[in-house]
Amino acid sequence: MFLRELRKIARPHWFDILFTVKQSSGISVTKLAKKMKMSYMGVKQHCEDLEKLGYLVTRRQPREKGSGGGRPEKRYRLTERAGIFFPSFDNEFTTDLLVSLREAYGANAPEKLIFTYLAHKTTAYRDQIEGDTLFDRASSFAKIRNREGHVCLCQEADDHVEVLEYHHPLAAIFEKHPATLRMERNLWEQVLNCSVRHREEEISGLKQTRIQLYPK
Repeated sequence: MFLRELRKIARPHWFDILFTVKQSSGISVTKLAKKMKMSYMGVKQHCEDLEKLGYLVTRRQPREKGSGGGRPEKRYRLTERAGIFFPSFDNEFTTDLLVSLREAYGANAPEKLIFTYLAHKTTAYRDQIEGDTLFDRASSFAKIRNREGHVCLCQEADDHVEVLEYHHPLAAIFEKHPATLRMERNLWEQVLNCSVRHREEEISGLKQTRIQLYPK
């Protein structure tokens, strides 16, 4: 809801630029303009404005393979300040609630609560997913998650489908309660009816999760 309302009051294209930059490990103006189907100069001006506001920063990174080599190119990436636009459930209320649950009902109480929450989400997702192929269903799932505040990008690979996840609102909670990570992986398997492999990656200091989906 917050993200949808933000789009209404933000300058044209600003949020779309921030969201697209988030879906990368750093992106050049040229590639950003191509993705957004805008002019190079138009995107460049928006990026410079967002940089002045403290939401973007530039960094020199090696060119991608197949681009002909040459000097490292300047790519934009988000600053910590831009994190306010991407929701996180790891706030004071949630933290205090989970601590209180542990104190009142035992060490496993927080995990049981998260398990129940994810079980309800699994049922809801199944009713919303559309598509006949694994790629279609995964793409539909990624769109649903993006509306909820995740940042996902779905793509086809040789023998499987990949979803790159650049932001998860529950990520910090999963770190505090590692047992819940398996619950999250089970959610993907049950919603999409496929085999799932998760791999945490770090590229140029930015973390992402590569979720590989294989037909059963």
